Amino acid sequence: MSKIGPTGRSDGAAPGPNELAFESEDRVATYAELDGLTAAEKTLVERWIPQGSTVLDLGVGTGRTVDALRSRASSYVGLDYSQAMVRAAKARFPLADIVEGDAADLTMFATHSFDSVMFSYNGLDYLEPLERRVQALSEVRRVLRPGGTFIMSTHNPRALIRRGPDEGSRLRQVAVAGAMTMNAVRARGLAPATLSGAGYHSDHVQGLRTYFATPKRLVQELRDAGFLLLDIAGSEHPEDLRTWRTPWTYVVATPRPTDLVTSIEPFPEDESSLAVSWDDLVRQVGCSPFQARAWVKAWQATLAPSQPIQTVVAKQGAVVVGVMPVAQLTRPLHRRAPLPLTYVGFAGSGLGAADHLGPLATDPSVAAALVERTVAEFGASPLLLESVAPALEHVVAANLGGRVVAQTPCPVNVREPSASFKDAWSAKTRKNARRRARLLSKEGITAHWTAPGPGFAGALQDLRDLHGERWAARGEPGLFAADRADLLVTYADLSRPEEGPWILTLRRENKPVAALLGIRFLDSFSVYKTGWSPEGAQLGLGMALGQEAMQWAEQQGLHRFDYLRGPGSHKSELGCLPQTDVSFLRESTVSGQLIRLREEEQHPVRSVARWIIKGVRPS
Repeated sequence: MSKIGPTGRSDGAAPGPNELAFESEDRVATYAELDGLTAAEKTLVERWIPQGSTVLDLGVGTGRTVDALRSRASSYVGLDYSQAMVRAAKARFPLADIVEGDAADLTMFATHSFDSVMFSYNGLDYLEPLERRVQALSEVRRVLRPGGTFIMSTHNPRALIRRGPDEGSRLRQVAVAGAMTMNAVRARGLAPATLSGAGYHSDHVQGLRTYFATPKRLVQELRDAGFLLLDIAGSEHPEDLRTWRTPWTYVVATPRPTDLVTSIEPFPEDESSLAVSWDDLVRQVGCSPFQARAWVKAWQATLAPSQPIQTVVAKQGAVVVGVMPVAQLTRPLHRRAPLPLTYVGFAGSGLGAADHLGPLATDPSVAAALVERTVAEFGASPLLLESVAPALEHVVAANLGGRVVAQTPCPVNVREPSASFKDAWSAKTRKNARRRARLLSKEGITAHWTAPGPGFAGALQDLRDLHGERWAARGEPGLFAADRADLLVTYADLSRPEEGPWILTLRRENKPVAALLGIRFLDSFSVYKTGWSPEGAQLGLGMALGQEAMQWAEQQGLHRFDYLRGPGSHKSELGCLPQTDVSFLRESTVSGQLIRLREEEQHPVRSVARWIIKGVRPS
């Protein structure tokens, strides 16, 4: 164990003003009144510290975080450099392992001792000089196991815009907020930390020498210390983090594997080593069909033949542990203003209408490295990463440094191996399904399945015709143009029956009356497109397609039935629970701002006109 000085300083140096302040009875009493995690901490702890973890709680103070972290830990240690704080915490939690120590010297703990380390309440900010802060980050990285998580927070020097109280008149709220903002500007507005984005400044609230860093500078500090970013949130969580408004920035990071290397490579040819590794990774990790190589290859051949695909690749040694294909894409500003907007996005997205996208990676650290490299390589252009799967959205958001521009509901029914999809149906839905089956049998309507191969193109044309009829009855053009059909035919040609598109057709007297195209892939069946004749709507053909497809998927031994994008009461009736894909945009340029208007407001021409007339940037 390292030598501990009179206030937890391992170097034996005389205590500084901060250390002395944390020994005062008044400050200990103030901290003792605090209990439990903040909203942001609670979210990040539940998301990133699994039950049964070994946890190191740095800056434990009087024990505000002890209960929350011990309840998740198989082994817990709390540490603080203040003797007075440690005494108070031990008195409060006599059975907890709470020790006095210096976060800048954790030699009392062996390398790779902990699954998770948390330095809460901006505690790292009170270590000075800067060398001690840097050393503390190095020590945290050392004691974390590979893949472990580090949760911390830091003061934001540019959070000068303050919010007033929620009570009272609107005028009073604005007046109080204005006065608070002016006080913040006077106290810190011209401080070096505010102007440069990072540095020490005397906190006017606690009177402590405090380190401040903007979210951008904090992220760079962690990367320089050998971490990869996994998550980021503001102290006003669940509200969005805003540089000029959010007082504290919370981050989750993980040690960067020393042998992890990223590169940019062309889209692989069949049978190449990268192609084989990509296909192996799909089966090792599991993913959506739209992250697999066959979909991306068909997408490029039909929808983006002139756009070369760049594959962001992560390797550990000679082993490929992550891939993420991207391409330069364009889309019109508006259907009435076809100004092309250029951006970099996922290969396979956009016109392909793909869902559940994102980095294909063995673990979150690899996913973080892929997005980080993408930003470094292509960040000068707008980056629009669409339809990111829920499991990846936090890593993508943290490393992209952009904003959410769309959220897409994608309902899904997942059954346990010994259960049935129907177990999630209500009694009323099961009763209606039996009644509907009898009605369809009486009408002479039968179900037919077409696999990839001979007959697929003809079945797809039937589906297109039915889809067009359904939308024409609403007075709309539908969403099944010829280029989309070419994509699906090409995808079918590249696919095997066990991993490719299938078409369910309901026929009456050999005439198609309804059809559904879904993709069978790994353990899932994903509904991509449907259509039915208007005169058959009264028969409930949409529900009939869903229940027939769900029954077939179960017979094939699949456990996930995914309706992909779009809400619908019939999806919830069939036991599908909501999940949401999220689209993120890093603007970078004027073109990126126009893309934001297009994605968020759907009326960019009108928005820009208002912007010009009023002289106000749209929010």
